[in-house]
Parts: sequence; C-alpha cells; structure tokens
Amino acid sequence: MGHAKKRNYDRYTLAYKLQAVKLANHPDVRSKDVAESLGIHPVMFYR
Repeated sequence: MGHAKKRNYDRYTLAYKLQAVKLANHPDVRSKDVAESLGIHPVMFYR
C-alpha cells in the first residue's frame, strides 16, 4: 500500500479574509464577482 499524500491547502491571512468579506458585504456587489476578482471559489466565502 502507498502512503497517503498530505494535501497542501492555501492559507490566507486574516487581513485578506477581512478585505474579502468587506468587499462582499457591499449591497450592490455579488459575492460571486468578489470571489472571481480574488481568484477564489465562491463557496470559500461560506467556509
């Protein structure tokens, strides 16, 4: 049997996360658009 390879996840700073949330909380901005501009999947906003 082979060894399970440990997954390598992207780590985001707290400042990056706060900026993403601030952008997504604007009333005229869709979360999908913010995620696309940041290069992340829209589901990541809900994790």
